[in-house]
Amino acid sequence: MPSNPNHRNVGTQLDVDTLAAGLLTLPQELRDVIYDLTFTTSPPLTRYINTTYKPPNLLQVTKASRQLFAQSYYSTTILFECADSKLLSAWFRSLTPAHQDLIRALRYGPSA
Repeated sequence: MPSNPNHRNVGTQLDVDTLAAGLLTLPQELRDVIYDLTFTTSPPLTRYINTTYKPPNLLQVTKASRQLFAQSYYSTTILFECADSKLLSAWFRSLTPAHQDLIRALRYGPSA
C-alpha cells in the first residue's frame, strides 16, 4: 500500500488528555465536523435491551463526549424494547435523569 504523505504513523496511542488538547488547537469549524462525525449515531429505529446489552463505548469516554453522544443516541432511537419488564425497568433506572428524558418510547412484551 503506498504511503500517504498526509498521514503519519504515530506508533503509540494518545491518551485522552493529549487528544483533547490537540483537538482544542484546531479551528472551531473543523472541531465541529470531527465531533459531529464522532459523537453522533446512525439510529436503528429500535434498540433491543437484553441481558447482553452493553451501552455504546462513546457513552463511557469523557463527560463531554458522553453528553454529546447521549443526545444523539437516546433521542434518535425511536423505541427501546425488551421482553422482560423487570430488565427494562432496571435498565431505565440505571440511566441518568437527563438520559431518561431523551428517550421517546419504551416497550416490553413477548414480541420484543
